[in-house]
Amino acid sequence: MRGAWASRMSEVIKPGGKLVTLLFPVDKFAGGPPYALDVDDVRALITSAGFTETFLEAVAAGGRYSESIKPRQGREWVGVWARSQ
Repeated sequence: MRGAWASRMSEVIKPGGKLVTLLFPVDKFAGGPPYALDVDDVRALITSAGFTETFLEAVAAGGRYSESIKPRQGREWVGVWARSQ
């Protein structure tokens, strides 16, 4: 379903528009839901749908985005992607 989601984002976001993502859970566990994400897989998926990465960073305690609730700390990434022209 992730491929269908990426394709849909490409359809609804106009060229030059932005897609903001919160990736969770970035983890190495099996099973789910929620189903684990790998940052490199997400990057490949979104860029193959016509987006360019402009920002991708782990949410870190004390960092720019440090508002994670305790059970999610260390397992979230924020990304911003630009839709290709």
